[in-house]
Amino acid sequence: MTSTYDDVPLDQLGREAMTRITLGDKYKDKAGQMFVSAGLYLIEAKARVAQTKGMAWAAWLSSHCDVGRRRADEIIMIADGRTTIEELRGKNAASKREARAVQKLAGHPARSVEIPEQCQQPASEPAADDPRAVLLADLIRRISAVSLQDLGWIDTTIRSLRDI
Repeated sequence: MTSTYDDVPLDQLGREAMTRITLGDKYKDKAGQMFVSAGLYLIEAKARVAQTKGMAWAAWLSSHCDVGRRRADEIIMIADGRTTIEELRGKNAASKREARAVQKLAGHPARSVEIPEQCQQPASEPAADDPRAVLLADLIRRISAVSLQDLGWIDTTIRSLRDI
């Protein structure tokens, strides 16, 4: 593999990439150029790390570049044209909105909740004249496959249960 960075030492590739990532994060108007440049360094470093026995990409990133594997992969994707900064920012913003929605609805940071087995399925169909039982049965059914789309419904249902 021949690249522009063949003569750059591996540890310096990490420093150069990190410098450009930091500048890209700081100066949004130049982020595209900085992330492409950082990505090119990371592409070269990743290839060299893969060829170096006993060296792991995540460990190398941690010690030479101070970014995680996911962030490095995003920057590499920008450099090789698989995505754009705008697309990544859009995905990251959507992810943050979803996490905030979960936190708001739950009243605390999002975390996995185990539903006890006896609560997963109602023993029998609730009587139609018992609105609270009908809502609780529907809530239990939906919790088993909860999605962010359902969180709004869950919030509304819980508020309704308070009023019954």
